[in-house]
Amino acid sequence: MLPRDVVFEIHCRDYINRHAISDREYLKEIGKGLYLDMCAYDHSCRPNTVYTCKGFIATLRGLNPNVNLSDRSTTFYAYIELTCSLQQRKKLLKDTWYFDCQCERCTDKTDNLLTSVICPYCPKEDKVAVCIFGDSTYKNKEAKTVLCHKCNTIIPQDYIMEALTTMNFIDRIFDDREVEQMPRKTQLEFLEDLLARAGQTLPDVNVYLCKIIQNLIGIVKPSDNETLLKLHQKAEQCVRKCFPHNHPAVAFHLRNIGIFLQNIGQTEKAVKYLLEAQEILEFTLDKEHCMTMKNQALLNDALAELRQKRQNVKNGTENTENVAEQVVPEEEKPVPDQSSLENVVEISNELINAIEEKSLKKIEEVLEVPKVPKQENGSSDKNQSKKQKKQQKQQQNQANGNSKNEKSPAVESESGKVTDLTQISQPAKTEQLTQNGTEKETRRETKKVVVCDDLYSDNMDDLPELVQ
Repeated sequence: MLPRDVVFEIHCRDYINRHAISDREYLKEIGKGLYLDMCAYDHSCRPNTVYTCKGFIATLRGLNPNVNLSDRSTTFYAYIELTCSLQQRKKLLKDTWYFDCQCERCTDKTDNLLTSVICPYCPKEDKVAVCIFGDSTYKNKEAKTVLCHKCNTIIPQDYIMEALTTMNFIDRIFDDREVEQMPRKTQLEFLEDLLARAGQTLPDVNVYLCKIIQNLIGIVKPSDNETLLKLHQKAEQCVRKCFPHNHPAVAFHLRNIGIFLQNIGQTEKAVKYLLEAQEILEFTLDKEHCMTMKNQALLNDALAELRQKRQNVKNGTENTENVAEQVVPEEEKPVPDQSSLENVVEISNELINAIEEKSLKKIEEVLEVPKVPKQENGSSDKNQSKKQKKQQKQQQNQANGNSKNEKSPAVESESGKVTDLTQISQPAKTEQLTQNGTEKETRRETKKVVVCDDLYSDNMDDLPELVQ
């Protein structure tokens, strides 16, 4: 039996040197492993390598082409979770591995953006993150004031205290797992309200706001693509800040955004995210890795959908061009005189009213038919000449004929020619409607062509480069 102090020392060595073993998709931890070779590499909060697991076999992979795995002095991987603030990381490393981290990330002043606040004086549409921790030329340690680097306004201390209280509250409820004890519906309502309130003082890059989103994503319905998309996009800035560019966690996040975009019909944007995720996975992992193959399948589906959309738009454009060839150009179309049309319509209405009243006098007035001169007093029909009787009879027949043919009244135009009113008014209106309809259809099809030119290239083999 080994002495108690020796057993305790072995336990401590095992505890601080063991590594988590996850499934190939990094969705859950399946055990712990003691890998002595990897124990020889130091930690960095901004690692240039990542280890992957295939069963119990761990493989160390570089995140950029300049990594030399044989040089342990320049090769690092992360011992802890990277979505933590500077203060959290230092405390965790000190409590577990007993050292003060002075890596590249911990000495980078911009890392304090993870605990920044929103400037209350800058416009809402242009939110500015102001660092309240770390050294900065915009901070006055003696006066204990923080200045916004954009609007040069001092951030009120009570506003900063409110933001600090919010971050401490978020940290406590997740460390104590208070949210997990709530019913699912209550969790959703509580986290949504907390996200809305915290978002008034904390920017999207704030890691504590990202923690709310991380827990909220797990309880939102998988079918609610729009909500999940908004949450992932809101956390994107923080994820890119915490992880190196080629880290698989970044690819996983971008892949999810691409999936939600494609589900809501925004295939063009989905291709952009899926392409970036594919490049990361192929570089960091390999083409035969399950995550790489699944993302490639999603990318192929999105590209196929884009090709189909382009073909549909192209076919629609060709049909429109064929129809446009048969349409008379706008310049060649006769433009009716609106003033003359109004006069024609007015005359036509008066004529219809006169016919309905069966008033020959009104009909003559409308048509301006020459009236038969009245005979002087004492004259009779017997004294009228045959010529006058014949002329009067023709005029009466003409008026009676017009009253019977109500739909085709005639009027003498300014040129002196008798013109069919129906031929003036009705075709002119129809032609005007056709003209307006043609203009509307032309604008719609032209818009399609413009959209097609913006979204697609003539050579669909070059589509990835175009979208990228």
